Amino acid sequence: MSLRSERVTQLGSVPRFRLGPLLVGPERLTLIDDGQTITLEPHMMEVPIALAERAGEVVSAEQLLIEVWHGSFYGDNPVHKTIAQLRRKLGDDSRQPRFIETIRKRGYRLLPKVVFPDDYRGAVIGTQAWGHGNPYLGLQAFDPAHADVFFGRSHAIAQVVGALRAQLHSQRGLVLVSGASGCGKTSLLRAGVVPLLCQPSGLDGLEAIAVAYCNLAQCRGGDVLDTLARALGEWAPGERAVFSPAQMARLTEWLQQPALLHAAIDEAMRQRAQRAIARRPNAICCWSSTIPKRWWPRPASAPPTGLRWPQRCRRCAPVRTWPC
Repeated sequence: MSLRSERVTQLGSVPRFRLGPLLVGPERLTLIDDGQTITLEPHMMEVPIALAERAGEVVSAEQLLIEVWHGSFYGDNPVHKTIAQLRRKLGDDSRQPRFIETIRKRGYRLLPKVVFPDDYRGAVIGTQAWGHGNPYLGLQAFDPAHADVFFGRSHAIAQVVGALRAQLHSQRGLVLVSGASGCGKTSLLRAGVVPLLCQPSGLDGLEAIAVAYCNLAQCRGGDVLDTLARALGEWAPGERAVFSPAQMARLTEWLQQPALLHAAIDEAMRQRAQRAIARRPNAICCWSSTIPKRWWPRPASAPPTGLRWPQRCRRCAPVRTWPC
């Protein structure tokens, strides 16, 4: 079954509901307004469903991207384009909206009253069948293998991704996720955030090239730096280790002298970028001493080097940033 057919089938399980003057029929991909039928594509139908299920709330573009597209798309972010198409279908005006209001720098909010039937149950669109053992892990954390069946946390995932993006724009390399023990922080990151960032195309300009884990709670005898050093040693973008064996022996020392650590990471990313140019000469490479960046296609007679993000790079081409 094609992905489109599968999504249509899943939408067929969502009951009809009213959105102001509109009767929303997910099973037929239609909106009925005073006898006039408006036909939508599956993704376009999923957007008003997602907004209706959070009626009155502001839903960020990041959350819609995660919930509707599951972070997988080609080219520009499809959320704004789909919202614009939906407005045209509805005859809505972004400056004087009747259906979808844009909240600047925050997201979108549905304006009409939403009325669901008493037995309404929303469909989890785009999830895959699970056949790899019991998906209910009790007190254990979910991991990337459970990404396809990890759902219900799109708002929290979007908040973390938004925090990552804000930190990268500020050229800061740390995002702290804090919460009570057992509330699901590890599952949120490992089954929610990390799989989206590790996709081949990343998530709307964010893509992780290497991921490593360490559990500081298991440190004994004050070996926190050793534990962090071992985790850093697992970085291997493109199956090529960032640190050589000789550098690995010095990582604990370098963690106390960040300038040396940054220089080693910078050199590893520089070499990676040069290999990318060798494979694909029409590319621009960008890196910084704190957050490594990747390359992206762009016609150029001679790719510049040593660009600083975001001032120059944001003017040059679409940015792909790399949280460490």
